[in-house]
Amino acid sequence: MLGPATDGGWWVLGLHDPAAAALLDGVPMSCEETGARTLDALRAAGLTVAVVDALTDVDTADEAVDVARGIPGSRFAAVVDELAGVLAGGHAGVLE
Repeated sequence: MLGPATDGGWWVLGLHDPAAAALLDGVPMSCEETGARTLDALRAAGLTVAVVDALTDVDTADEAVDVARGIPGSRFAAVVDELAGVLAGGHAGVLE
């Protein structure tokens, strides 16, 4: 299973055999082609890949806040809010 990310990477990769992760050795990470090249590498090795919905992955603090805003009341949103409060000098509630 591969979940493409909106920035060209991927947000989830599920493999039946963890050893298959070695297929990604030549795939550049954190670039606009990461998702497509990951899919190509897996399929070139003969794997059947189910592609799930594209979502925003979290690479930065700003992306964490954006994702958390989209899932209010979630555990992720609570942790992002708590961390943002700590980073802002103890003022929680930045997601409100």
